Amino acid sequence: MQLHTSLSKALKTTKDHIQALKNMDLETVEDLLLYLPRSYEDLTQMSNLATAELDKKHTFQGVIDNLKRIRTRHGKTLVTAKFRDEAGELAEVIWFNQPHIMRMLQDGDDVVLTGKLIQNGSKIQIQSPTFEAQKQQSLVHAGRLVPIYPQHDVINTKWLREKIVTIKDAIDLLPETLPEEVLKEEDLPMRADAIRALHFPEDGEEVELSKKRMAFEEMYNVQCDALTRKQEWQGEKQDRLSIQMDTELIKTFFASLNFTPTDSQKIAIYEILQDMEKPYSM
Repeated sequence: MQLHTSLSKALKTTKDHIQALKNMDLETVEDLLLYLPRSYEDLTQMSNLATAELDKKHTFQGVIDNLKRIRTRHGKTLVTAKFRDEAGELAEVIWFNQPHIMRMLQDGDDVVLTGKLIQNGSKIQIQSPTFEAQKQQSLVHAGRLVPIYPQHDVINTKWLREKIVTIKDAIDLLPETLPEEVLKEEDLPMRADAIRALHFPEDGEEVELSKKRMAFEEMYNVQCDALTRKQEWQGEKQDRLSIQMDTELIKTFFASLNFTPTDSQKIAIYEILQDMEKPYSM
Protein backbone atom coordinates (compact mmCIF):
# COMPACT_ATOMS: atom_id res chain seq x y z
CA MET A 1 0.00 0.00 0.00
CA GLN A 2 1.32 3.43 -0.99
CA LEU A 3 0.11 6.92 -0.13
CA HIS A 4 -1.16 7.37 -3.69
CA THR A 5 -3.10 4.07 -3.64
CA SER A 6 -6.75 4.75 -4.41
CA LEU A 7 -9.22 4.10 -1.61
CA SER A 8 -11.24 1.89 -3.95
CA LYS A 9 -8.29 -0.53 -3.88
CA ALA A 10 -7.15 0.03 -0.30
CA LEU A 11 -10.52 -0.36 1.46
CA LYS A 12 -13.01 -3.20 1.57
CA THR A 13 -16.27 -1.31 1.24
CA THR A 14 -19.14 -0.52 -1.11
CA LYS A 15 -19.20 1.64 -4.23
CA ASP A 16 -21.57 4.02 -2.43
CA HIS A 17 -19.01 4.57 0.31
CA ILE A 18 -16.21 5.12 -2.21
CA GLN A 19 -18.36 7.68 -4.05
CA ALA A 20 -19.19 9.40 -0.77
CA LEU A 21 -15.49 9.62 0.05
CA LYS A 22 -14.85 11.09 -3.39
CA ASN A 23 -17.53 13.71 -2.73
CA MET A 24 -15.55 14.59 0.41
CA ASP A 25 -12.38 14.97 -1.73
CA LEU A 26 -10.94 11.79 -0.23
CA GLU A 27 -9.60 9.60 -3.03
CA THR A 28 -6.23 8.22 -1.89
CA VAL A 29 -4.76 6.62 1.22
CA GLU A 30 -2.93 9.87 1.98
CA ASP A 31 -6.18 11.86 1.70
CA LEU A 32 -7.85 9.66 4.30
CA LEU A 33 -4.87 9.74 6.67
CA LEU A 34 -4.93 13.54 6.53
CA TYR A 35 -8.68 13.61 7.35
CA LEU A 36 -8.16 14.44 11.02
CA PRO A 37 -10.59 14.17 13.97
CA ARG A 38 -12.54 17.26 15.05
CA SER A 39 -12.76 16.17 18.71
CA TYR A 40 -12.32 13.24 21.10
CA GLU A 41 -14.42 11.28 23.55
CA ASP A 42 -12.76 9.84 26.63
CA LEU A 43 -13.84 6.19 26.89
CA THR A 44 -10.77 4.99 28.74
CA GLN A 45 -12.68 3.97 31.87
CA MET A 46 -14.75 0.77 32.02
CA SER A 47 -17.90 0.86 34.16
CA ASN A 48 -19.94 -1.88 35.82
CA LEU A 49 -23.70 -2.22 35.70
CA ALA A 50 -24.18 -2.20 39.47
CA THR A 51 -22.68 1.25 40.05
CA ALA A 52 -23.05 3.01 36.68
CA GLU A 53 -25.25 6.10 36.74
CA LEU A 54 -28.51 5.88 34.78
CA ASP A 55 -29.19 8.03 31.69
CA LYS A 56 -25.50 8.53 31.02
CA LYS A 57 -23.16 6.97 28.49
CA HIS A 58 -20.82 4.27 29.83
CA THR A 59 -18.47 1.64 28.51
CA PHE A 60 -18.95 -1.93 29.76
CA GLN A 61 -16.92 -5.08 29.26
CA GLY A 62 -18.49 -8.53 29.42
CA VAL A 63 -20.22 -11.34 27.53
CA ILE A 64 -23.15 -11.14 25.11
CA ASP A 65 -25.68 -14.00 24.98
CA ASN A 66 -29.21 -14.97 23.92
CA LEU A 67 -29.13 -12.90 20.72
CA LYS A 68 -32.56 -12.68 19.06
CA ARG A 69 -34.01 -10.94 16.03
CA ILE A 70 -37.57 -9.70 16.57
CA ARG A 71 -40.03 -8.30 14.04
CA THR A 72 -42.48 -5.79 15.56
CA ARG A 73 -46.12 -5.28 14.57
CA HIS A 74 -45.11 -2.02 12.90
CA GLY A 75 -42.62 -3.73 10.60
CA LYS A 76 -39.50 -2.70 12.52
CA THR A 77 -36.65 -5.04 13.36
CA LEU A 78 -35.18 -5.32 16.83
CA VAL A 79 -32.13 -7.26 17.90
CA THR A 80 -32.07 -8.08 21.60
CA ALA A 81 -29.51 -9.82 23.81
CA LYS A 82 -28.48 -10.40 27.38
CA PHE A 83 -25.26 -8.82 28.57
CA ARG A 84 -23.35 -9.91 31.68
CA ASP A 85 -20.55 -7.61 32.82
CA GLU A 86 -17.32 -8.75 34.47
CA ALA A 87 -18.92 -8.46 37.91
CA GLY A 88 -21.73 -10.80 36.87
CA GLU A 89 -24.48 -8.15 36.66
CA LEU A 90 -27.09 -8.50 33.88
CA ALA A 91 -28.66 -5.99 31.49
CA GLU A 92 -30.80 -6.23 28.38
CA VAL A 93 -29.28 -4.87 25.18
CA ILE A 94 -31.51 -3.71 22.35
CA TRP A 95 -30.62 -2.46 18.86
CA PHE A 96 -33.27 -0.80 16.68
CA ASN A 97 -33.35 -1.50 12.92
CA GLN A 98 -29.87 -3.04 12.87
CA PRO A 99 -30.45 -6.64 11.72
CA HIS A 100 -26.80 -6.91 10.65
CA ILE A 101 -25.91 -7.24 14.35
CA MET A 102 -26.92 -10.91 14.05
CA ARG A 103 -24.11 -11.46 11.53
CA MET A 104 -21.53 -9.58 13.56
CA LEU A 105 -22.04 -11.09 17.01
CA GLN A 106 -22.53 -14.58 18.35
CA ASP A 107 -23.72 -15.92 21.69
CA GLY A 108 -20.80 -16.13 24.09
CA ASP A 109 -18.74 -13.34 22.46
CA ASP A 110 -16.62 -11.21 24.76
CA VAL A 111 -17.57 -7.63 23.90
CA VAL A 112 -17.14 -4.03 24.92
CA LEU A 113 -20.36 -2.00 24.72
CA THR A 114 -20.65 1.79 24.85
CA GLY A 115 -24.07 3.32 25.28
CA LYS A 116 -26.56 4.99 27.61
CA LEU A 117 -27.77 2.93 30.57
CA ILE A 118 -31.51 3.36 31.15
CA GLN A 119 -34.25 2.02 33.38
CA ASN A 120 -37.16 0.68 31.31
CA GLY A 121 -39.81 -0.50 33.74
CA SER A 122 -38.19 -3.23 35.79
CA LYS A 123 -35.40 -3.75 33.22
CA ILE A 124 -31.96 -2.21 33.02
CA GLN A 125 -31.24 -1.66 29.34
CA ILE A 126 -28.42 -0.48 27.10
CA GLN A 127 -30.05 0.83 23.94
CA SER A 128 -28.30 0.77 20.54
CA PRO A 129 -24.76 0.69 21.95
CA THR A 130 -21.67 0.69 19.80
CA PHE A 131 -19.80 -2.56 20.27
CA GLU A 132 -16.51 -4.30 19.66
CA ALA A 133 -15.67 -7.95 19.92
CA GLN A 134 -12.77 -8.53 22.31
CA LYS A 135 -11.17 -10.91 19.81
CA GLN A 136 -9.79 -7.80 18.12
CA GLN A 137 -6.14 -7.12 18.95
CA SER A 138 -6.87 -3.62 20.26
CA LEU A 139 -10.03 -1.64 20.84
CA VAL A 140 -11.05 0.93 18.24
CA HIS A 141 -14.29 2.40 19.60
CA ALA A 142 -13.77 2.15 23.38
CA GLY A 143 -11.21 1.74 26.12
CA ARG A 144 -9.24 4.76 24.92
CA LEU A 145 -9.54 8.33 23.72
CA VAL A 146 -11.89 7.85 20.79
CA PRO A 147 -11.57 10.22 17.81
CA ILE A 148 -14.71 11.91 16.46
CA TYR A 149 -14.51 12.75 12.74
CA PRO A 150 -16.49 15.18 10.59
CA GLN A 151 -19.24 13.08 9.03
CA HIS A 152 -21.10 12.68 5.73
CA ASP A 153 -24.57 11.36 4.95
CA VAL A 154 -23.08 7.93 4.25
CA ILE A 155 -19.73 8.14 6.05
CA ASN A 156 -20.03 8.14 9.84
CA THR A 157 -17.33 8.43 12.48
CA LYS A 158 -17.50 4.74 13.48
CA TRP A 159 -16.96 3.70 9.86
CA LEU A 160 -14.02 6.09 9.55
CA ARG A 161 -12.35 4.74 12.69
CA GLU A 162 -12.62 1.18 11.41
CA LYS A 163 -11.23 2.02 7.96
CA ILE A 164 -8.38 4.22 9.16
CA VAL A 165 -7.17 1.32 11.32
CA THR A 166 -6.74 -0.77 8.15
CA ILE A 167 -4.39 1.80 6.56
CA LYS A 168 -2.56 2.68 9.78
CA ASP A 169 0.79 1.29 8.58
CA ALA A 170 0.89 3.81 5.71
CA ILE A 171 1.30 6.65 8.24
CA ASP A 172 5.03 5.87 8.30
CA LEU A 173 5.18 6.81 4.59
CA LEU A 174 3.99 10.37 5.16
CA PRO A 175 6.80 12.81 4.28
CA GLU A 176 8.11 15.37 6.76
CA THR A 177 7.24 18.95 5.76
CA LEU A 178 9.15 20.97 8.36
CA PRO A 179 12.93 21.44 8.49
CA GLU A 180 14.67 19.46 11.22
CA GLU A 181 16.03 22.62 12.87
CA VAL A 182 12.48 24.04 13.11
CA LEU A 183 11.22 20.85 14.78
CA LYS A 184 13.99 21.06 17.36
CA GLU A 185 13.61 24.78 17.96
CA GLU A 186 9.83 24.53 18.45
CA ASP A 187 10.01 21.15 20.23
CA LEU A 188 7.47 19.59 17.86
CA PRO A 189 6.90 15.93 16.95
CA MET A 190 7.55 14.67 13.44
CA ARG A 191 4.59 14.85 11.07
CA ALA A 192 3.98 11.08 10.90
CA ASP A 193 4.10 10.79 14.71
CA ALA A 194 1.65 13.69 15.09
CA ILE A 195 -0.86 12.24 12.62
CA ARG A 196 -0.61 8.80 14.24
CA ALA A 197 -1.26 10.36 17.64
CA LEU A 198 -4.30 12.27 16.35
CA HIS A 199 -5.89 9.10 14.96
CA PHE A 200 -4.72 6.77 17.75
CA PRO A 201 -3.98 8.91 20.83
CA GLU A 202 -2.55 7.54 24.05
CA ASP A 203 -3.59 10.55 26.14
CA GLY A 204 -4.85 14.11 25.92
CA GLU A 205 -1.39 15.65 26.25
CA GLU A 206 -0.26 13.80 23.13
CA VAL A 207 -3.32 15.10 21.26
CA GLU A 208 -2.63 18.72 22.22
CA LEU A 209 1.02 18.53 21.19
CA SER A 210 0.06 16.97 17.86
CA LYS A 211 -2.60 19.63 17.25
CA LYS A 212 0.03 22.28 17.97
CA ARG A 213 2.36 20.66 15.45
CA MET A 214 -0.30 20.61 12.69
CA ALA A 215 -1.36 24.21 13.42
CA PHE A 216 2.28 25.33 13.32
CA GLU A 217 2.76 23.52 10.01
CA GLU A 218 -0.25 25.31 8.53
CA MET A 219 1.00 28.74 9.60
CA TYR A 220 4.56 27.91 8.51
CA ASN A 221 3.29 27.04 5.03
CA VAL A 222 1.27 30.27 4.88
CA GLN A 223 4.39 32.24 5.78
CA CYS A 224 6.53 30.37 3.23
CA ASP A 225 3.94 31.05 0.51
CA ALA A 226 3.86 34.74 1.43
CA LEU A 227 7.66 34.98 1.29
CA THR A 228 7.74 33.17 -2.05
CA ARG A 229 5.16 35.55 -3.52
CA LYS A 230 7.12 38.50 -2.15
CA GLN A 231 10.33 37.25 -3.78
CA GLU A 232 8.47 36.75 -7.05
CA TRP A 233 6.96 40.23 -7.29
CA GLN A 234 10.07 41.91 -5.90
CA GLY A 235 12.04 40.16 -8.63
CA GLU A 236 10.08 42.09 -11.26
CA LYS A 237 12.00 45.37 -11.42
CA GLN A 238 10.39 48.35 -13.14
CA ASP A 239 12.10 51.74 -13.41
CA ARG A 240 8.70 53.47 -13.27
CA LEU A 241 8.31 52.33 -9.65
CA SER A 242 11.42 54.21 -8.52
CA ILE A 243 10.71 57.59 -6.87
CA GLN A 244 13.90 59.42 -6.03
CA MET A 245 14.15 61.51 -2.88
CA ASP A 246 13.63 65.23 -3.37
CA THR A 247 15.69 66.81 -0.59
CA GLU A 248 14.17 70.29 -0.92
CA LEU A 249 10.60 68.89 -0.91
CA ILE A 250 11.38 66.86 2.20
CA LYS A 251 12.77 69.93 3.99
CA THR A 252 9.65 71.89 3.08
CA PHE A 253 7.46 69.07 4.38
CA PHE A 254 9.23 68.93 7.75
CA ALA A 255 9.12 72.72 8.05
CA SER A 256 5.31 72.60 7.60
CA LEU A 257 4.84 70.35 10.62
CA ASN A 258 3.77 71.93 13.91
CA PHE A 259 5.85 69.37 15.83
CA THR A 260 9.34 67.91 15.65
CA PRO A 261 9.45 64.17 14.74
CA THR A 262 11.25 61.92 17.17
CA ASP A 263 14.50 60.20 16.20
CA SER A 264 12.60 56.91 15.67
CA GLN A 265 10.07 58.63 13.39
CA LYS A 266 12.87 60.20 11.39
CA ILE A 267 14.51 56.78 10.91
CA ALA A 268 11.19 55.22 9.83
CA ILE A 269 10.52 58.02 7.33
CA TYR A 270 14.02 57.69 5.89
CA GLU A 271 13.62 53.90 5.48
CA ILE A 272 10.31 54.41 3.66
CA LEU A 273 11.87 56.98 1.32
CA GLN A 274 14.75 54.58 0.64
CA ASP A 275 12.27 51.80 -0.23
CA MET A 276 10.46 54.16 -2.60
CA GLU A 277 13.70 54.68 -4.53
CA LYS A 278 13.91 50.97 -5.39
CA PRO A 279 12.65 49.71 -8.77
CA TYR A 280 10.20 47.17 -7.31
CA SER A 281 7.10 47.19 -5.11
CA MET A 282 7.60 47.90 -1.44
